[in-house]
Amino acid sequence: MDFWDLTKLVFRRWYVAVPLLVLTGLAAGYISRTVQPDYKATAYVQLIPPPEASIAKDIKTLRNPWLDLGLGSLNTAATYATVDKKFLNQLKTSGLSDNVVIENGYPAPIATVETIGTSQEMATKTADAVVKKFNDTVKQLQDDYAVKTPGRILTRRLDTGNNLEETGGKVKRALVAVAGAGALVTGGLTVAFDALMRRRSRRRKESGEPVAAGNPPETTPESKLVLPGSGPSLPDPGSQTVRLPANGSGRPAGTVVQSGARNGKNGRSDANPPGESTILLPSSVYQKPGKGPGSQR
Repeated sequence: MDFWDLTKLVFRRWYVAVPLLVLTGLAAGYISRTVQPDYKATAYVQLIPPPEASIAKDIKTLRNPWLDLGLGSLNTAATYATVDKKFLNQLKTSGLSDNVVIENGYPAPIATVETIGTSQEMATKTADAVVKKFNDTVKQLQDDYAVKTPGRILTRRLDTGNNLEETGGKVKRALVAVAGAGALVTGGLTVAFDALMRRRSRRRKESGEPVAAGNPPETTPESKLVLPGSGPSLPDPGSQTVRLPANGSGRPAGTVVQSGARNGKNGRSDANPPGESTILLPSSVYQKPGKGPGSQR
C-alpha cells in the first residue's frame, strides 16, 4: 500500500480517521499551552592585548607566548577549556543549565557565549557562570607561562547581562512529536479497522449470512405468491402454475400451465402478461394419478 492508497482509505473510512485527527489537534493545543518555552541568554567577551608588550626595552620581561600565536589562539584554547565536561556537570549539579555554546569571532577575538535554560533566571545565572569560568581560564592559561601582569592579555565583557530572549524550540519539538504520533496512530487504526471490516464481510459471504445494512440483496422485478404450506423452497418440477387474469386481460379464467413448460418454437418460458399474478400450487391438487401434467381436475 502506497501513500495514495492510504489517503483514499482514510477518506473512505473518514468516520474513524476524523475523530482521531480531532483528538490529535486537541492534544497539540494542550501541549502548546502547558509546555513552557526555553530562554536563551547571550554574552560577549572581548580579548584585549597588553599595551606594555610593545615597549622594546621590556620585551624580554613582558614576553607572552600567546601574543606570538595571536589572540585568536588564546580565545580558542580558553573556549575548549571552558566547555569541559566536568564544568558542565558542575553547572547541572548546582541547578544551572549544561546547554552551553561558545563561538569564536573572527577576525575580532570575541567569544560569544550562549546558554539555554528552562527559566529566565537559570539562563542568566548560567551565562554569568560561564563568563566567569572563561575569564579565569584565560588568566590560568597565561599563568602557566609565568606571564607578568603588565604583559597579560585581558578580558572584558561587552554586554550588560540583559540579552535574554524566549525560544520556542522545545514547544515546536513537542508539537511535532504529538502531530507525528497522532498521524501514525490515525493511519494504523484506520488500516486495522478497514482490514477487520473486510474480513467480516468475507466471512458473512462465505457463511451465507444476510448482507449488512446498506448493501441490500438483489431482487428480481417479478414476484410470486406462495400459498401456506408450500414453504420457502422452490417448487418441484411437477408443480403447476395457475394464472389468474386481471380484468379485461382477454384470457380464459383458470388457465393452468405446467411449470418449466416452453413456449413453442422459441423455447421460451410462458411469462405472465402484464397485470396477472402467479400462484404456485402442488401438482397433486390439479393432477390425477396416471394423467399427464397438462390435465385439470
